[in-house]
Amino acid sequence: MKLNFPKQFEEDLEKSIKVYEEVEKTHKGLGKLALFEVLSDIANRCILVVGCSGTGKSVISNMLYEKINRSKLKIDAITVSGLRRIAKVLNFNTCTVVVDDLSKGQTEYSQIATVSVFSSLCYSHEITKFTGQLELQILGFHGSAIINLQPLLLRKIARLPEFETDIKNKTIRYYHLHFP
Repeated sequence: MKLNFPKQFEEDLEKSIKVYEEVEKTHKGLGKLALFEVLSDIANRCILVVGCSGTGKSVISNMLYEKINRSKLKIDAITVSGLRRIAKVLNFNTCTVVVDDLSKGQTEYSQIATVSVFSSLCYSHEITKFTGQLELQILGFHGSAIINLQPLLLRKIARLPEFETDIKNKTIRYYHLHFP
């Protein structure tokens, strides 16, 4: 059965199928994750890729990072204060941020701050914070954040008040619990 899509959608569908099939050829079981990350990057969304160690999260985010043709950053963790150092890169820019493994953030504060900062930045496109020690303003950010984490860390984050107020409705959670 042939569906009649407008020409533009047919081309997008063909590209999407190609991403899935190419990844499945070399990394069986990771095609859906690759496709989801590509689509989330195009849509400038913040996603939390939740999966156990060894399920291929890093393989796919690293592949995506290498293939992206726009500004990109790879970090382990960042706090609001740390954003000040990269504000010029994010200000009025379209950028992809990849956090390969949130547990590398080490402290609970930096792990939570990383998720909170990028969920807010991708959702509202801006962050403004002025305190006695910090002057930070990022405007016009239109980008994505792909954050890989394990289920245990998500459980810890989901129990915090920040999850309800700053993270839950501003991120997409993709549960990749399949071992390829």
